[in-house]
Amino acid sequence: ESMDVETIRLFIRIAQGNTLSSVAEDANLSQSSLSKSIIRLENELDVQLLDRTHRNVTLTPAGKVLYQHLVALSPQFSQALLELKALSSNRNISVVVMPVPHMFELNEHIAVFQRQHPDIQIELNGHLDGDISFRRLDQGVIDLIITHLPLVDTKIFPYISLHQDSLVAALSPSHPLAERASVTLDELSRSKCVIRHSIQQLLRSLHCPASAMSRIEVRDNGDFNRLRRLSAIRFGNFTSIFYQSDLLPLRLTGVKLIPIDGCEALPLVAAYSANRPLPAQHKMLISLLQQALAAPDYDFDYQKV
Repeated sequence: ESMDVETIRLFIRIAQGNTLSSVAEDANLSQSSLSKSIIRLENELDVQLLDRTHRNVTLTPAGKVLYQHLVALSPQFSQALLELKALSSNRNISVVVMPVPHMFELNEHIAVFQRQHPDIQIELNGHLDGDISFRRLDQGVIDLIITHLPLVDTKIFPYISLHQDSLVAALSPSHPLAERASVTLDELSRSKCVIRHSIQQLLRSLHCPASAMSRIEVRDNGDFNRLRRLSAIRFGNFTSIFYQSDLLPLRLTGVKLIPIDGCEALPLVAAYSANRPLPAQHKMLISLLQQALAAPDYDFDYQKV
């Protein structure tokens, strides 16, 4: 019979100087049952841990060695137990991807994870209000929020990096700015630039010039999908701004993409609540996404678009 976690805990209590009777009482055991548990542990390890020749039980040299190692391992051991408890009790993961789940084809990668782990149910949402989503994350209603780092209040929410993203200007190949190596937000704002509300939110978090922001037209996310926007750009009706990750699944023609000065680095991260340890299944999902996004397909190449 193998040693169990509870017997290890009982041994630690005894090693800390507690009497057998007090340890047994706290554990709701008889002193005889406690002694039998410790004896089973000694038999399993093939060594005597307690010296019972005196009135007060003391540690043998072997008992002291075991106790020292257990004390050193205690933080990791406790964390492991918490994660295992979470894994066994909660098989659901609520994930919000802002602004949309198809960024970097995250919805497809999450579907792969669920096929690999059919016992874990994943609720995937997008297009949700950022303030409400982060409030629900803090309350434990949502488990993970996948979004760009500038939108995360890092003083409140810890996060794990997934991949690098950036903003790009999309315009017609005949546009006067089309041959530039990069453009500024001010230049775009003077060329009839139309963006979605989620892009406006991100630009504000990057502290972009208010003068440029005031000249950019903002459309509601629900009424302005990317295909309609790209079609209008091809006809030269206006310019726009996209996440690189939003365009990766598409095979674009008739649209020129140019980096925007000051918007080159937007890490995509998975944020979680600081109030709860991150369960093992959440870490497994994050690890799968990191591995999937490390593929060369997600290294954006402007020349191939």
